[in-house]
Amino acid sequence: MRRVIAFFTALVFFGAAVLGMHRYGKSQLEAEPSAVGTWTSEAKFKSWEAIRENVDENTMVVFGSSELEHGKGTPFHPEAVFSGQEFHTMLIGAGYYQSLSHAITLSAIAPAIQNQKAVLILSPQWFRKKGVPSKAYASRFSESSYVAMLKNKNLSQKTKDYIAQRTITLLEEDPKTQERVKSYNKIYLKKKGSLPEHLYCALYSGFMDEKAMQTAVAGMKADGISSGKGKPSGNSAINFERLRAEAEAEGAEETKGNEFNIKDKYFSKLQKKGVKKRENSGTKSSYSKSPEYDDLRCFLDVCRENGITPLLVNVPVNGWWYDYTGFSKEKRNEYYQNIRDIAKEYQVVLADYSDREYEKYFLEDTMHLGWKGWVDVSESIYNFAKQTEK
Repeated sequence: MRRVIAFFTALVFFGAAVLGMHRYGKSQLEAEPSAVGTWTSEAKFKSWEAIRENVDENTMVVFGSSELEHGKGTPFHPEAVFSGQEFHTMLIGAGYYQSLSHAITLSAIAPAIQNQKAVLILSPQWFRKKGVPSKAYASRFSESSYVAMLKNKNLSQKTKDYIAQRTITLLEEDPKTQERVKSYNKIYLKKKGSLPEHLYCALYSGFMDEKAMQTAVAGMKADGISSGKGKPSGNSAINFERLRAEAEAEGAEETKGNEFNIKDKYFSKLQKKGVKKRENSGTKSSYSKSPEYDDLRCFLDVCRENGITPLLVNVPVNGWWYDYTGFSKEKRNEYYQNIRDIAKEYQVVLADYSDREYEKYFLEDTMHLGWKGWVDVSESIYNFAKQTEK
């Protein structure tokens, strides 16, 4: 009997210690909104709690991929454009974060999005024939956010089933995680399983939540983001025309060495790989058909079911470079039209920049937003926020 009492006493103390650690960790998550918002770290992306704790009524959640890191440190990136403003962005994404990953994250954080808006910056490269590669998806997968998605009561069974089936397929290169996901689906999606299975899923998913949160806290400290809410320095008007003129001048200065209007620093890397080898290398390429289109529809279903109004941003490719590689204008237009059709199908706002393929300084390389591109996209995000205020 004494052993039983000792065991339960130890269990209570252990539980209290874990709870105390969790509460302390959660208290360290809140920081100056724009600092966390523009912090592009895997530690943040995989912790839905870290994101939730730093979203308020002035936050615009912006999903994207590798372009979110391009242009950082310039006056044209959202990090600088909205610095000191009450309005700020919560940037989510890096390379290989695509529609399905973002649908999961959005499902996890939706209850915290007070302004009921979100932005998705689309990359044409997402829409390759096979969609997101399995290894890439597995590397960006967050079990913590996935379980939070399954627990989202606003999501329909159809949407959850789609996410679950796609995830199982895409995790084929990570069988251990795949098996755990099957267990989560059994308990939280199909409402089946034995008591031990329920306990296992509850404990393990709780452990993953805690691990993700503590990793985010450690990452914030390592990157110099201190806890505690800061105050914006003011709410002065943003002069987008001035920024656009500065972007034009800076872009001209940094693209002097090539005919493709690519930033010289990046073009040097292309030269090392062999530019001539890329000529007509893309004649069979296409973004016209891809499972990514259904993943995008899934993201929009998540928006609709959670009462969130989305803005889609249709980013172009570098027309000069794509012409050189032989990726036809006709095939590119098919992709752009597919995005327009989906936006129309879901009746969502589309910031369509597909006509900027040949605009100097809109992109900084073959695909990523550059000087003028970031100014224009930042302005679209800002106007979207203001025009749809409730």
